[in-house]
Amino acid sequence: MIPPLTTEPCVLGLPEETLSAWRDNLLTSREAQRLDAHLPTCAACQARIAAFDTLSQTLRQQRSPNLQARIWDGLQARIRTEERQGSMRRRGQADLWPLTGTTTQTKRQDPMRKNGRAVWGTVVAVIAATLVVTLFASVLAQRGGRNGPGSGTTLTPTPQPTHTPTPQPTHTLTPAPSAGNIAEWTVARTIGDGNVPTVVFAPTDPRTAYACIVGTSGLIISVTHDSGATWQARGTPIQGIDCHLSVNPTNPLDVVVAQGDSYITLARSFDGGLHWQYPKLGTLAFTAMGWAGSTLYVATNLTDGGASLTNVSVSVNGGSFTRLDTDGKLSGISLADIGPMRFISGSGATVFMQFGQVITPIIEKTLASMDGGKTWALVTFTDGGQIVHLYTTSSDNQTLVGVYDRAPNQAAISHDGGKTWQRLAAASATVPGFNDLWITPDGSLIATSGNLGMISGNDENLYTLTPGATQWKVALVLPVSVYPKAVSWAANGQPIAVWAAFAGNSQASSWELVSHPL
Repeated sequence: MIPPLTTEPCVLGLPEETLSAWRDNLLTSREAQRLDAHLPTCAACQARIAAFDTLSQTLRQQRSPNLQARIWDGLQARIRTEERQGSMRRRGQADLWPLTGTTTQTKRQDPMRKNGRAVWGTVVAVIAATLVVTLFASVLAQRGGRNGPGSGTTLTPTPQPTHTPTPQPTHTLTPAPSAGNIAEWTVARTIGDGNVPTVVFAPTDPRTAYACIVGTSGLIISVTHDSGATWQARGTPIQGIDCHLSVNPTNPLDVVVAQGDSYITLARSFDGGLHWQYPKLGTLAFTAMGWAGSTLYVATNLTDGGASLTNVSVSVNGGSFTRLDTDGKLSGISLADIGPMRFISGSGATVFMQFGQVITPIIEKTLASMDGGKTWALVTFTDGGQIVHLYTTSSDNQTLVGVYDRAPNQAAISHDGGKTWQRLAAASATVPGFNDLWITPDGSLIATSGNLGMISGNDENLYTLTPGATQWKVALVLPVSVYPKAVSWAANGQPIAVWAAFAGNSQASSWELVSHPL
């Protein structure tokens, strides 16, 4: 039996294809080194690799199908019998099938008994599936793989295949000022060791930032008031292995932390984390939160049997939460088409709610409210006939940042809520789109490529585009096991540092919060 996958999130969001490639020794040596450092600390990835191991063992134990003549004779006899029964029913006999779990009966034809073709198609499909499983099992039996990080196993790579992969071409815009040297990064010594899912700087006071630290003692919220030089712990307001942080764009001391699991846990502090309150939001799992001024929006979600139920609640000026949706609809727009979801703050009373992904390929839809959540409408941004996908906003919420549908490596900014857009320089053609994308108050853009962490064409550059520049520049190369989380800026709005989580040693037994000047 294949063990169920853990619901704990991977801090890197690694796809199963990458984990499978690591297990089968198909990654480049640099990328394999990155995963070797990451896997011992990630329960989600360990569970997926354990599932691969179990599936491999199960398939190897599959018996080859017996396709001798007597088996075919039996199948053909069954098909002829089903054809006769189907013919009799088509002459007027209807089937009544009870609905599972109910006492109500509804007329519903059994597709297996509808006609002989359906039976034949099903039999062929079963035989084909069996053959595929058998073939897959034989392939697995001939291949070796990495041991997953389970009981009694280690993460020591198995010997590489004897063949030498064809080297992948590398591309850079300009010579990088560093070669991914972690010694050039500064460790936030006073914050303690632990994974850092989130770092958030206060929009109105960039000296203030909050961070989640997930260590051996649990999840701790820490705060800095000197631009990250020193950090102070603010307790453990919630439990879990991941967290979401957000700061009121009008008040640096108003901070909210949420943990999404089988039920919602949300804590809010109005004094910079010294004291915490726990507003009631029901029992649905946390999905997203965002702001319009001092108005806080929170979305919760429950998926049951394939159906999605999404609630949206609002807290005005720190008050109690009230529901905005009506049976999962906002202004008649259904929220059932739920995917990755987030709020993007706009200026004044405007807030955007976005479903889907903005990492290439971009698949999303955006709802907007300009009156504090009272009314909502689907919006599409365009520039010269081209669709612009909303990506992020500046810390003061005055500037929207988007990318073009036909050129996701080219950004645009809007200072009037998306009515008009200013096209910016496109990144290199080797950048298919953006993974991380930040804008500082002075208008500088900082980004990582959509190819960051990819098996082929991995791009570990951190790119910058200053206001008025006609070309993106490589600010630095990210060392192995460094994962960007936030960008800080000076009082004049210029970016000063990128903040990241770093696996502190080759065994990744500890994590550190690190920063690098920009």
